[in-house]
Amino acid sequence: AEDGRRDTDRSRGRGDVYKRQDLDYVSLTLPRTPTAEEAEKITALAELCSENFADYNAERMARLIKKRMSSGEIFVIAHKNNIAGFIMFSKKNKMIDHIAVSPDYRRIGIASRLMVTAMAQFEVGEELSAVTFRQEHLMSDGVSRMYKKFGFDNEKNIVVRGEPLVRRTAVVPEKAIITE
Repeated sequence: AEDGRRDTDRSRGRGDVYKRQDLDYVSLTLPRTPTAEEAEKITALAELCSENFADYNAERMARLIKKRMSSGEIFVIAHKNNIAGFIMFSKKNKMIDHIAVSPDYRRIGIASRLMVTAMAQFEVGEELSAVTFRQEHLMSDGVSRMYKKFGFDNEKNIVVRGEPLVRRTAVVPEKAIITE
């Protein structure tokens, strides 16, 4: 019986390691509101992904991050003390402001999970907009696919501060969008 307990204890110990690893992975699937301490990490990720944002300005971005944190209009997905991705939105303007995913965490569904979570903050039937680069821009291909997946099909070319961009709009659907 004593040997059996030792084996059980040993297997439980190994199981705990697997559970911790699973929890590390699960953190990649759970968007949440950021803590105040994470503002700098979010800002650092925005800087890392700055080529994805039209008319990027570090000070303006840092102010917007703080503003969205104070209004609860930002979600993050964190992993092992890193910000893997974030999304900012404005309920007042019915707009997705920015979405960014660290290059280390791309192509595993983080942007989709963030988008679903942000869209869920709006009423069914509300029209949302997002401003992105136009199709001919280097960074637009994956971004365009992601927005189209969420119904941002209506596109209108615009110019903001001399930058050729596109305003995409979508209606918040009644049913959850399947992201897999």
